Amino acid sequence: MASTCTPGNASAVLDAVQAICNITREELLSYEKPSSFVYARTLASLVMRDELGGSYPEIAQQLGRLNHQGVMGMVKRGRILVQQDETAKAQHSRIVELVLRRLDR
Repeated sequence: MASTCTPGNASAVLDAVQAICNITREELLSYEKPSSFVYARTLASLVMRDELGGSYPEIAQQLGRLNHQGVMGMVKRGRILVQQDETAKAQHSRIVELVLRRLDR
């Protein structure tokens, strides 16, 4: 699948994550590590990877990160989390639904 992880599409993901996780854009893109911020970034990374086909460097750029290796870990942990935790699975599904609606897919 070709990447559609453009700034506009990534913004749709970030907006949906902000709404579902109840955090600000600044918190989402910050380097701070409260668990709620890390959780939200993990969901954002997973959606950008799986729904937008973003490469790890593209996702890192959209999240304001210099290194894509952290994104690789977030996506891996996110996949496990969504499989094992019903709340995370429901939030992930809701984020995907909001993003797809906004992108008209």
